[in-house]
Amino acid sequence: MVINQKLDGASVSFSYPEVELSMTAGYTGLFFNRTGSLLTTSPLTILSKTDTASYENGTLLQSPRAVEMISVNVPQLFARQNLFFSLILQEDLRGLQDTIGAYSSDYLPVLLQEGEETFYAGRGGAVDTQYTGIGLSGPVIDSLYYRAYYYFGTGRSLSYLADSESETGFSYQYTDIFSHMTGMNIDYYLTDILYSVISLSFNFATGDADAESYFEGNTAGNYTQFTPVSPVSTALVFNPGVSNIISTALSYSIKPLSSSSLSYIDSAQIVFKAIPFFLAETGAPLLYNGINPDIAGNYLGTEIDLTMNFRPFSDLGGILQTGLFLPAADAFAEGSEFDTSAVFLARLTLSVSY
Repeated sequence: MVINQKLDGASVSFSYPEVELSMTAGYTGLFFNRTGSLLTTSPLTILSKTDTASYENGTLLQSPRAVEMISVNVPQLFARQNLFFSLILQEDLRGLQDTIGAYSSDYLPVLLQEGEETFYAGRGGAVDTQYTGIGLSGPVIDSLYYRAYYYFGTGRSLSYLADSESETGFSYQYTDIFSHMTGMNIDYYLTDILYSVISLSFNFATGDADAESYFEGNTAGNYTQFTPVSPVSTALVFNPGVSNIISTALSYSIKPLSSSSLSYIDSAQIVFKAIPFFLAETGAPLLYNGINPDIAGNYLGTEIDLTMNFRPFSDLGGILQTGLFLPAADAFAEGSEFDTSAVFLARLTLSVSY
């Protein structure tokens, strides 16, 4: 829910009967920026205006950021419940680059510096973030399982704020980030009915109504927009990310051929899912830019997805995904992708491993 990408680095894990510990340190800046290429192997890492400008200008490599993660899992702590704790840190290494480069009189800083009085629409500062998470998971009764989690997001973000001592009346200042994200998943397994599973999930991530954009730029107080390191896919058609969003999902999956004696078709699975979306805070930005600024409420629309998974062999499989997003009447601005009618999308993915 916080980081959804690969890293170049190292990871080490320790497993004991009472506790499981893992530590990871990695770097994001060696992956290619452009999607649609066979060389692209990681989602985009965009956390600031500088990242956005770099991507739009066609920079070859992604944002140079260091990521560190520590996770602790305590299995069967009480009543077959598992306790999970995690700490995720990410730092913009361009800040270090600018600090070192400042020793040269010819060096031009990549990031905007704190105290700068002139406004720059396409430039930003360092966005350094930390995420502290805790979770519980386990059975409620036989065949009914849950997973609950909470993340507290902290860090700093550059904002253009009022400054009485500035000649322009404003200056760039770093503000603290205090954001939240929480959610729960409940799964009920009906193994006697063709291995059916009924699932219900809920997720909430805070927004910031005084932020001028999804990336940086709040105008008062602390920055409360929850911004993950890399975006998590929330649906097939409408994918606003886990920020300033409330989403619920009800799904039902079944393996219709599981009773077949043919081993290469019994794993076929069909999943039906309905996902309504709501703004967590009206007026706060989304990762999607086409929201109607005069939206009457918080409801954005509902997506209905149908997915068919089929892996006849261990090294060959396919996924057919179809999605229909039904937008709310006044949720999207005129000219945006979802402003007038429903949007349908189908995607076929084939995978071969060897």
